[in-house]
Amino acid sequence: MIYLWLLLLHEVSFQLLFMSAAAIGILRKYRLHITKQRVLILKAFMSTERSLDLQYFLHEHAYPFERTTVFRILKLFTKKNIVYRVCAYGSDRYLLLQNGKRKSTASGRSTFVCTRCGKAITVDTITSPTIKIPKGFTRSDLEIIIHGLCPTCKQ
Repeated sequence: MIYLWLLLLHEVSFQLLFMSAAAIGILRKYRLHITKQRVLILKAFMSTERSLDLQYFLHEHAYPFERTTVFRILKLFTKKNIVYRVCAYGSDRYLLLQNGKRKSTASGRSTFVCTRCGKAITVDTITSPTIKIPKGFTRSDLEIIIHGLCPTCKQ
């Protein structure tokens, strides 16, 4: 019994050695438990400039994730502001917020979404538009979604 436990512990430690130190650092920064699935999902975001969605992790990623696992991790990462969720064309897409290029700002977020392939990227918002909020309502966030064609689909 002890031998099996040591073997399992060695396998987990071996796997953690090859996981991205940066991804583990982000999880530690937000005081999240470090799991193989969380690290792999975070590494996927860190290794691409494009947005990712649930379908990517279920069908395109090399690791076989379960649907509920991916959904819960994406929900947790969104709650902790590690990723940003963009609702476009009936599909939720997610963008990493933690590298220097994609920090959320107090003035709001702007996202460009390709109408053909669904790719989403953040766009710098210089100034927020002035919008008259109805009496009695309080603005908590501003999200601007720009629809168009990405360079690949434009060709």
